[in-house]
Amino acid sequence: MKNSFEKGYAEDLNKKTQEAQDKIRGGGEEALDAHFELQKLATEAENLKVEATFEKDDLDVSEEVLKSFIEGRAERVKLEIGGKTGAEYMEEFNKTNVSIDLNVQPLIDNMSTSSKNRESRDFIRLSPKDMGLKYYMNGVKITKEIICERAKELNLKLPPIEAGLEYRLMTIASGEIYNSESMTNIPIDGSDDVLSNCKMGQRPELMLNCFLGEDEKWLFELKKKQKKD
Repeated sequence: MKNSFEKGYAEDLNKKTQEAQDKIRGGGEEALDAHFELQKLATEAENLKVEATFEKDDLDVSEEVLKSFIEGRAERVKLEIGGKTGAEYMEEFNKTNVSIDLNVQPLIDNMSTSSKNRESRDFIRLSPKDMGLKYYMNGVKITKEIICERAKELNLKLPPIEAGLEYRLMTIASGEIYNSESMTNIPIDGSDDVLSNCKMGQRPELMLNCFLGEDEKWLFELKKKQKKD
């Protein structure tokens, strides 16, 4: 990601914005062009804020992913993961109306935590279409492997199983669990499995499946920048 939030860039942006505002106030033929220029500069200013946020959090975000955030196509998701056993997750799910797929149960029972302590990590929720993929790619139907390979090209990581479980618990707490828009595929790191948060009929489910439409949402983890010695 380019370091465009540097002070010099911001100062130049502010200067151009002031010049455009002066032309609009002055009226005449230049005012219309200045109006469009002001809209463009406003977009650049918003981009600047987004980039600065990722920089502040030391996230290594590709240009393509950054653009998806700026255009409102991707959603940043913060999840607390680690420090919970499979039994503890099952205890939480048993208190909800979520149906756990029989194929998911062994994954939860045998899961190992990514860390002993709870930690906040950054994820992105976006569709294959947001990643530049179509349902048919060169005459071949899109697959989970194609989607995950594209994610790696965009510098995204496959999330641990806890991310899928925590995301489902988060949708329960927010009330989004009954909204079909919250359906999300979570490919599990180190496994061929994909968790799917979905709603079948009137009951929300946690399934071992994936929906391969180009508009279906997938959850990936954002990488942290490598610290230099």
